[in-house]
Amino acid sequence: MNGILIVDKPTGISSAQTLNKIKKSIRVKKAGHTGTLDPFATGVLTVCLNEATKIIPFLNENIKEYEAVMKFGERTDTLDLTGKVTDRAKNIDISISDIISTINNYIGNIEQQPPDYSAVKINGKRLYQLARKKIKVNKPKRKIYVEKIEILDYDNLFVRILVRCSTGTYVRSLADSIGEDLKVFAHLVELRRVKSGVFDIENSYTLEDIDSGNYKIINMSEAISYVKSLKINKDNTYKIKSGINLRKGDLNSSNLTDIRRDEVIKVMYDNNLICIAKSLVSLEDLVMMDDSEEVFKILRVFN
Repeated sequence: MNGILIVDKPTGISSAQTLNKIKKSIRVKKAGHTGTLDPFATGVLTVCLNEATKIIPFLNENIKEYEAVMKFGERTDTLDLTGKVTDRAKNIDISISDIISTINNYIGNIEQQPPDYSAVKINGKRLYQLARKKIKVNKPKRKIYVEKIEILDYDNLFVRILVRCSTGTYVRSLADSIGEDLKVFAHLVELRRVKSGVFDIENSYTLEDIDSGNYKIINMSEAISYVKSLKINKDNTYKIKSGINLRKGDLNSSNLTDIRRDEVIKVMYDNNLICIAKSLVSLEDLVMMDDSEEVFKILRVFN
């Protein structure tokens, strides 16, 4: 069983625990996910099974979408509802226009510090490990991109937002910064990832679905449908599986019509993904090359 399974991670367990439950349920030896969700968070967890773990670096999940609920008036040490309250606002006097104005300051390319309770490594140690020991460290800011923050609902102390942002963005930190700017503090009480790249919550499956066999595996080629495809003949599949890079002479029967240097492509035979490769030349270079010269470097081979 090789392919991608889009899981709706439940609250209360870690992404690693979710992965272990899936491996046990569908009896696969190897599985990996492409982006951790906090234990209290729910939503899209992209799980790659067996051979599909090899395509993780090539999946386009740079942009993610989250629905989150912020609670004003309190800050916690974890920046979410699982932590201890560290600050409380004396007065909460904010309007929806105040919230919108503040949110707009966080649209675009910004810098963000990761939360103390996060899996980011500093000097080989996870931040959450240091935080539990009360060890303070310098946390370098990281560049992130926030495409939009949309208010979906507002009710006194709570605001529900939709955040579309780059990978590596901590929505908890966004909520904390917004609360601080409004001088009322804030933390997250809900966080749900509704989209990760091309994978969305509408096509996900719960652990109960998976246990009952009610799920569909996305094949590897479909999961990277945006990657250019190169069709080869059967003889070339043997070369690739032996670790031999493709040469110009191997492409005479292929469908190659355009190529850019350093472009990543998927190599197909009879609708099966054989390998992922990187172009060593451009189409202009190819015209001047000898048949014995290498054109593609193999990056991943699939069994």
